[in-house]
Amino acid sequence: MTSPARRPRIALLVALLLLLTAAPAAARTTAEDLLRPGGKPDIVLLVLDDVGPLPDAVWERLPTIRRLFLEGSVRLTRHVGNDPLCCPGRATLLTGLRARDHGVVANDGRLFDPTVTIATELADVGYRTGLFGKYLNMEELLADKTPPGWNRFFMGIDYYRDTWWDDGEPFWIGDRARDYSVDVLRRTAVRWLGKVPREEPFFAYLSPYTIHAGTRRDGSYAGDEPVPAPRHEKDPRCRDLEPWRTPAHGTLPAPVLAWMAGMDTWRRSQGRPLTEICEALLGVDDLVSALEARLAAEGREDVVWILTADNGMSWGRFGWERKHVPWAAGLPLFIHAPGGSAGEPRSIVSTTTSTDIAPTICDLAGCAMGPFPSGKLVSGRSILPLLHGEVEDPPREVIPTEQLTPWTQEAWMPPWQGLVTTEASPLGRWSYVRYVTGDVWMADLEADPWELVNLAADPAHRETRRALEALWEELHPPRH
Repeated sequence: MTSPARRPRIALLVALLLLLTAAPAAARTTAEDLLRPGGKPDIVLLVLDDVGPLPDAVWERLPTIRRLFLEGSVRLTRHVGNDPLCCPGRATLLTGLRARDHGVVANDGRLFDPTVTIATELADVGYRTGLFGKYLNMEELLADKTPPGWNRFFMGIDYYRDTWWDDGEPFWIGDRARDYSVDVLRRTAVRWLGKVPREEPFFAYLSPYTIHAGTRRDGSYAGDEPVPAPRHEKDPRCRDLEPWRTPAHGTLPAPVLAWMAGMDTWRRSQGRPLTEICEALLGVDDLVSALEARLAAEGREDVVWILTADNGMSWGRFGWERKHVPWAAGLPLFIHAPGGSAGEPRSIVSTTTSTDIAPTICDLAGCAMGPFPSGKLVSGRSILPLLHGEVEDPPREVIPTEQLTPWTQEAWMPPWQGLVTTEASPLGRWSYVRYVTGDVWMADLEADPWELVNLAADPAHRETRRALEALWEELHPPRH
């Protein structure tokens, strides 16, 4: 029997319990809230290397990436890169400038001015910033291996047997299983996130070498294939993947461009094998899973995740294996924010570009890209209105594309400058490219999405060509 002395205590406990259970739960931040301008969410940008728009059959084999991005994200289905080459593409991601404006027209990081980047602008509005993985090409030749704006700068490229730099201090990635660079990156980023003060927002730029070809543990080079972690070699999750094949495999566009006539590349005519790509991406999936677990342990739930790549790949279309070419412009872009849209994937078909990534991140954080030392204005724009279902004002009708690497260097093809018109254009969706050889390429992307037929010389499209030429002249004035 309860004593009279204890009854008041019990009554008080019961009253407190009733009060707590009756109190409404704190409203969780929704995805719509996180994706509002100036909200200062934590931001993770995952930049894959040499990844075009992979078929869903690959994303589905990656459990964490599937859940976050394939099943719980907004997907931009017409996302294109402005320059299909690693270093120019990465400079664009860091600045929102196109290649002709940031000046990185080849795979040489020494061409890049790091004075104003997404890191410096985020740091100015209170973000902790960290880069983990590939920064630019020829990193070992950079005079300053601690560029401004980054609180932590963990820079390196290859899978094994390579020198990396941790805040400017070199260290060696060896050939043990645990030296697999994606795993080293994962452990380093997780430790850093655990040290970021909870009251400060962070920006993590995660840039694994995956799926670029690279060095195996035995020191040999993997050719055109990525290198998976030892634990993922022959992983059953990646079995039975059919090669990626399009109508552009095993054929040349008609009519053949002059510079393509002598091409000797038919080894991918049956499509691009996906097994090794899937195995390598399982290491990236482990990276995302570990970061997600660390963020949950730190009580950080308001995290915006963005997945994209530095440049697209041809992967055998028209017999061309790698990048550099206009038809390698397509890129993946997924944006995940927890809350209202979690578990409710949706696609947006508006055309976006890699110049939009930095302005979008800055918009989320409450900053703006620029001004730049060159005097150039940011080339891209924030895509937050698109994510909220709003109409862009003014609607974007054309996007410039280009590959300016001198033909005598590594491009193996002539430089070119082009454009893509968007769904908002009165012309419809077209691709128009001029090569320095004098070749002109023009394709109707609605009727011919794989660009199998060159309509540049077709009299039936003479007026469209004139309109596209006028746009081209406006977008590509002579460089000085």
